[in-house]
Amino acid sequence: MTKYVIVIDVQSGFKSLCNKEYVQKIDDALEEYINAGYELYYTIDNHINQDLYLDTQECVQYGIHCNKDIDLIPLASRCKEQPNKHMNKNIFMAWSLCVIPEFPEEIVIFGVTSEVCVINNALYLRALFPTAPIIVREDLCKGFTQEGHDSAMNVMRACSINVVNPVN
Repeated sequence: MTKYVIVIDVQSGFKSLCNKEYVQKIDDALEEYINAGYELYYTIDNHINQDLYLDTQECVQYGIHCNKDIDLIPLASRCKEQPNKHMNKNIFMAWSLCVIPEFPEEIVIFGVTSEVCVINNALYLRALFPTAPIIVREDLCKGFTQEGHDSAMNVMRACSINVVNPVN
């Protein structure tokens, strides 16, 4: 079995959340996980089919963001080095996560935004792999608001996802 680390939407389209200090923390964590034998995947929030996206509830609530030509650049160094490991997302979650090649021994998830994309992908992975340990690194997730972030972490805990914060 394989261990996976999945980075959610740490990309140029979320620069307001992904400042230099945050991206460095992501890079440092990825270095540790990859050196420990974890296989990396990462998502890119893109709305390639803008016509379809305009009719989604995501667009109604959050508006147009992550435009295909300017906002899709991964910010973490390890992600930039592995372009074949990215999964496009047209909506909150990456349907392509279902193609993880081997049943996971463990899945570690972190990224942005806690209350939208991180939680949706974590719950999707929980449904796909009901017996696999899934860990969300709270210290490496960011939300639009602290309240939204905290709520997302609590919902994931309630859904048998191990939310950890090694910093505390």
